[in-house]
Amino acid sequence: MPSKDLITVEIPFEDFIHLDKFEIRCKYLYRIRTEQNEFVPFVPNQAQMLLHKIEEDEASRSLEVTGRRHVKYLLLKSRQIGGSTYAAVRNFDKMLTLNAAHGLVLAHDDDGTNILWKTYIVTGK
Repeated sequence: MPSKDLITVEIPFEDFIHLDKFEIRCKYLYRIRTEQNEFVPFVPNQAQMLLHKIEEDEASRSLEVTGRRHVKYLLLKSRQIGGSTYAAVRNFDKMLTLNAAHGLVLAHDDDGTNILWKTYIVTGK
């Protein structure tokens, strides 16, 4: 018997065949908590898509140079553009879709780290 907490998502065929793309997976697989404490599908905004493009470009460059898709980046002062949200969703996506992937999102202090933990790791009802 399915769990009462299980969420079923219907994915149209035209999107289903493109689930290899991060942007498509976001619409259906990942939910974020709003300031109103509601869970909604994660749809990357313009700044988050720019971060995604930069990360993908750097991963491609790294693959050419080193033979590995290895990216590290430091995002400073990203409040209000969704930088931490993008990083948390992207890291989770990589851990689900790639072998031996890992990710880390840090804050500048303990309070910020606790907020990130509660927002991105602990899910509520």
